[in-house]
Amino acid sequence: MKIRSVLLIFLIIFQNNLSAQLLNDSYEEYQQKYKEVISTIQKNLPETKIIIESFLKKYASPLTAKEILVIAGENSFFRNDDNKSIFYWNELYQYDKIISNHAKYRLAQIHIRQKQYEKALLELESITQKSDSTDFHAGLCAYQLWKKNKEEIYFQKIIVFWKNNSSTPKKALLEIYQHQKNDFETEKLVIDLLNSKYSNEVLDIALENAFTQKKYEKVIFYFDKYLKNKNIELSDLQNYTIGTSFYHQKDYQQSLLFFLKIVTKENNFGQQAAYYLGKIKSIEANFFEANLYFWQASRFDFDTITQKNAENIVKKINQFYEKNTLKIDTNHQKNNSLEEEKKLLLEKDFSKAVELLEKKIDDKSLKEEEKLAVKFWLAEGYFQQSQVTKAITLYQEILHWKSNNEKYLLASHYGLANAYLATQKYEVAIMHFQFFIMMNKEENYLDAIVRLADSYLKINDLQNAKLFYQKTNIEKQYAFVCIQNIEKYEREKTKDIIWHQLPINDEENTEKKLSIVQQKISQNELKEAQKMVYELSNKIGFFSEIMKGIWLQYWEKSKQLELVEIAHQYWKI
Repeated sequence: MKIRSVLLIFLIIFQNNLSAQLLNDSYEEYQQKYKEVISTIQKNLPETKIIIESFLKKYASPLTAKEILVIAGENSFFRNDDNKSIFYWNELYQYDKIISNHAKYRLAQIHIRQKQYEKALLELESITQKSDSTDFHAGLCAYQLWKKNKEEIYFQKIIVFWKNNSSTPKKALLEIYQHQKNDFETEKLVIDLLNSKYSNEVLDIALENAFTQKKYEKVIFYFDKYLKNKNIELSDLQNYTIGTSFYHQKDYQQSLLFFLKIVTKENNFGQQAAYYLGKIKSIEANFFEANLYFWQASRFDFDTITQKNAENIVKKINQFYEKNTLKIDTNHQKNNSLEEEKKLLLEKDFSKAVELLEKKIDDKSLKEEEKLAVKFWLAEGYFQQSQVTKAITLYQEILHWKSNNEKYLLASHYGLANAYLATQKYEVAIMHFQFFIMMNKEENYLDAIVRLADSYLKINDLQNAKLFYQKTNIEKQYAFVCIQNIEKYEREKTKDIIWHQLPINDEENTEKKLSIVQQKISQNELKEAQKMVYELSNKIGFFSEIMKGIWLQYWEKSKQLELVEIAHQYWKI
């Protein structure tokens, strides 16, 4: 007689008289079938193989219903036929403890597969002979139920099942210790996991655990050991945690590096970074920048306490300015007034104006704000005389001046932008124009936008030139130059079709363009890369962290080390 398939046997067993059916086939045939089943399951469940092999040694007669049910149950289980498998394993409850326990274990696994964790846990707890495997799965069920409703009873069961279980997922146990606020056990497990394959996944937990305990030196230790020398981009949370830790350790320069990476983010971390940067700049007595950062922190309500604190500080700084800052050109004593020099500059008598200003620059009776004013107007005079190098030197001195006079600081950025434009250092000019436009609260910067567009035009970045010329076309005085240069753009626009077929309107295209730019830079195709970098800067944001990295790559590759130095100097703002 032909050997029936296992599935056919299963169907017949429960429809006809089991004993009569088994007697019609030889023991050898069923034993062969039994071995076939063993070969299919032995890779998946070694303990089942042992159970079945032990049965084979005992048999001196055709297989009993018990053995057939085991085969049927295993076969259905590994074929994910849960309904049949549950039926077979429920039937096996009536047999001896070994099979009964195994049946319960299989039923529990099916319930876990179906995410019926309560049923699974009941089956596992009823097993009389427990093992690491049953305890692991029982702990897993309790863990899932605890995560769902946080009931203490499941929490206690997790500890019972997993405490000394070698199979326990340590990351899950770590969550348990955190919930218990068991810092000692958490720290032990964190150290263990940080030195395993889970180091990247557990690092945030390690940082959080040390941070919440205010063990800032430990946060820095974790950073130095596990992050510092890895070429990976830190998350907003990591930048905030590490930056704050350096701040509390009074390493303000290191703290700045991390906060600056997230200060432009419109989320809680960006708000907190702005607030801390304001505090750092206050410590450095740089109240101009401090005020800008506090103002930025006050714009968001992710953390209302931080928002209100920032608002109060901004008010206090502004009140201080109103009381203590000398009003430009109005509160000077007559002998130190710059009215005459300014008048000469307006009348284009630059030589006379510069002569008078150079005499005043060394006047020791001048107050700090008066010295600042003299430097600024002297720089303006030098620029008008085409002594651009001298003008640049003075403008840069003003930017490093310990003053909070926003007007002179912004005007110096504008002066530097024009000076670099005149000396054909267009990339540096663009950077200063961008800063002036971004920080100018009065929004009176149409001239700057036109000159920024001119700068793009000079480097043949016609697309960005068009973009900024269009922004100024609302004013009649700029209409002609806008139309003229936009027409030039239309005539000479780039032939790089692939590039322009990828408008930056989604993350995927942005990543593609960034990839193209980096490839151009690495292949020394710097002229093409230059145009692409400028376009991306205006789409993504000139001061965004991504573009800062791209700019530095481009400048370093093109050996423009002066620009690299200037970028490091000014991009901290």
